[in-house]
Amino acid sequence: MRRNRHLGQKTASHGFGRQFVQIAEASDVDRRQIVLVPGAAVPLLALDLPEKLRGIAREQVARRQLQDRLSLGADDIEMRPFHGLNGKGWHQVLVADTELLQTWRSQIPRGRNVVLPDYLALPTANGVWAVHADNTGVSVRLGPDDGFGGQADAALAALSEGMADPDQKPKCVLMVGEPWPELVALAQDNNVTVVENAADVAKIEGLEVPTVLTHGELACNLSRDPALVRGRLRNQIKPWRWPVALLMIAIALWTASDLLEIQRLRAERIAIQTATEQVVRDVFVPNGPILDVRSQVQQAEAAMRQSSVTDNEVPNALALFERVGVTIHGSGARMLRASSLDGTRLDLLVETSGFAAADALTSALAGNGLEILVVGSRRTQDGAGVRTELQLISTGQGGQL
Repeated sequence: MRRNRHLGQKTASHGFGRQFVQIAEASDVDRRQIVLVPGAAVPLLALDLPEKLRGIAREQVARRQLQDRLSLGADDIEMRPFHGLNGKGWHQVLVADTELLQTWRSQIPRGRNVVLPDYLALPTANGVWAVHADNTGVSVRLGPDDGFGGQADAALAALSEGMADPDQKPKCVLMVGEPWPELVALAQDNNVTVVENAADVAKIEGLEVPTVLTHGELACNLSRDPALVRGRLRNQIKPWRWPVALLMIAIALWTASDLLEIQRLRAERIAIQTATEQVVRDVFVPNGPILDVRSQVQQAEAAMRQSSVTDNEVPNALALFERVGVTIHGSGARMLRASSLDGTRLDLLVETSGFAAADALTSALAGNGLEILVVGSRRTQDGAGVRTELQLISTGQGGQL
């Protein structure tokens, strides 16, 4: 308790509050405090990144752009994406010298504290500039998505340009810690209100009270080495686990493709079912529900055949059979089967002594209003005769055989 109380009195003097401690005082840091490093050494840079690029690919493109812009090697700098409130489409990065970061990390006992550039510790809100100035330099937060640190002269020149731009000009300037007379005069010349208490910002129309560490700042923790984090992850996955991991990925991909195929087949089945029901509706079942397509179509066909049979069709079938029977009997052939679907067609299976006798019977049946169709002829199993399958169709001309 004595140590924490000592730290609170010591760290409150820098103006950021007891929650923060400067890197120069990090040897006495409490595990609950956040270590601040000079913002001038960790600039926040904007990059031109494709919106649809995500994950490690987005980081790789951002790193290449930084190396081209700064003319530095991959080992010379460390980069942190600045996500802000939009974690997917970030386009800004924090950049720091690799050796300087390692020096800062070595100054933090146990290395478990969060490390941030000092300008990210300032309260922020849209339309508000938060500024902290002391004898070591200036830290500026221009809003939730922007900030910088540097020497007083350079910072004042940059803020003067911002004041002259209507799109960047703030509605209020919040002085954190001691006032900065030059900036106060600049704000007054541009009719911008200057306050020293965050609660007073809400008194200005259209502004909200600036808050601290509520815009994704903790995700920019500089105490963690991204390469070491990835290395630990690779070490945690044992060599024998890689095939299992790859298998799980393959299963996931197969499942996704299988689901797509199932959805495609289901869509095709629904389309075929809809088309079938439409045909049934148009031809067979014009009214009423369609419950069983097969049985309802069979019933409709039976009803159609029954309605198409006239009163004299049965006598016509008998007359046709009588005419054919006389000819077959007279030829010496044997009738094995005879059937008629209606009064105009007769299906016969007859047995003769040979193929010549079958041809003679076919010739005898032809003519007199009959059309003969030989379906097939084949010898009997014992080879003693020939069985011939015939279709006799009445042409309506009448006559006797």
